[in-house]
Amino acid sequence: MDEVDGELDKEVMDGGTNLLKKLEEADVGPWLVIHGHKHFASLSYGMTHGSCPPVLFSAGSLGALLYPQIKERTANQFYILTIDINQTESTGRLVGQFESYSWNNMRGWHPSQSDFLPYKGGFGSQVTPHTLVIEILKLLESTPYLDKNDLVNIQDKIDYYTPSQFKELLGKMDKKGLFVDYDGNQIKEVVNNEKSNN
Repeated sequence: MDEVDGELDKEVMDGGTNLLKKLEEADVGPWLVIHGHKHFASLSYGMTHGSCPPVLFSAGSLGALLYPQIKERTANQFYILTIDINQTESTGRLVGQFESYSWNNMRGWHPSQSDFLPYKGGFGSQVTPHTLVIEILKLLESTPYLDKNDLVNIQDKIDYYTPSQFKELLGKMDKKGLFVDYDGNQIKEVVNNEKSNN
């Protein structure tokens, strides 16, 4: 995780990339790899030569004194991971969701407000943000406005987006002139600015 503080990590696991490759070659199903060490929470996919990348969950710290380079970018957290066994078996990919809770002295434990691991997110979606934007634009052909009731089927897919996939979706929607009101990874409404201004 060189992006965390930009310094050479002298404690990095030697052969970590090779370990992920060997896990993939074992061909026993999708992998969830959980690690810590950096006190920096993130969720991503590992590199793969096949069709099923491992899910890499970097857990933050539960109760560390965070070092200066990262203390403004992460928080002490705990997580609840839920694996959707049925979707995992039917897609051959690890599919699930997470919840993150952060700690501070003022609020105690509370739903995370971190950009890196927000309160809710997921992993294992097979639907790209580009595809979802096309679906949303089709829904907007007959109306300039969609609320959460109109977006139920879209939200079902977003629930399995990683935080970076959700940010990508928001960026693509912005490029199409769509205003999005959201809370965490829950889209509350979408407005087509071009239609609403006409």
